[in-house]
Amino acid sequence: MTLYDEIQELKQFECEDRCVLSVYLNTNPADREAQNGAWKIQLKNGLKRLDEYLTASKDEKELKAYKELRKKVEKEILDNQGDLQKGVVIFASTQDDLFWVKHLQISVKTDFQWENKPALDQLRYIYKAYPYAGVILPSFKGIRVLDTSVGIVNEEVYYEFDAGLEVWTEQKGVRSSGRIQGRSGAGSTGGGAAGGNSPVIGEAAGEALSMNSTTA
Repeated sequence: MTLYDEIQELKQFECEDRCVLSVYLNTNPADREAQNGAWKIQLKNGLKRLDEYLTASKDEKELKAYKELRKKVEKEILDNQGDLQKGVVIFASTQDDLFWVKHLQISVKTDFQWENKPALDQLRYIYKAYPYAGVILPSFKGIRVLDTSVGIVNEEVYYEFDAGLEVWTEQKGVRSSGRIQGRSGAGSTGGGAAGGNSPVIGEAAGEALSMNSTTA
């Protein structure tokens, strides 16, 4: 499933009451705000503020659901901290057991939201800024064709010319075998809550051929 398809699926997810925890966490080791484990402090503080907000609201059912999701999110991030890249995005809900995780080779703006649907603004911005693209890398021996999106190589195909037979032979590489370095920051569309009183906590030598992607 492509990122576009995943975004479309997430757009359809909605609860009657607030039940979705959206987390954008900047883990870029080159970013001063995330260096030396600073992202751990931001993660702890952001989730703690949401906890305090929900505790003050005295909605026990909502608070119980949030605490359960908070533990899952913290465990997911801390258990995989050795594999963190520049950013991680998580959407979690007790409804339909939603738990969507995406590790990105692109920086994100740290943000925590508790809403009735996933906070997709920043993810949609990333998709538009780093769309699916084809990259062609010619050399004397052959041609490499890369299928890329959001800074990641999804698939690599190598074509080599057989001069004796005068034909091109195809060799497919390993899917998601590498990354294309993109721009250093994903930026932000500002985020924001859907409801007025809802909590929002945030702070290759060659020729590249980009193909138009569908708007998310």
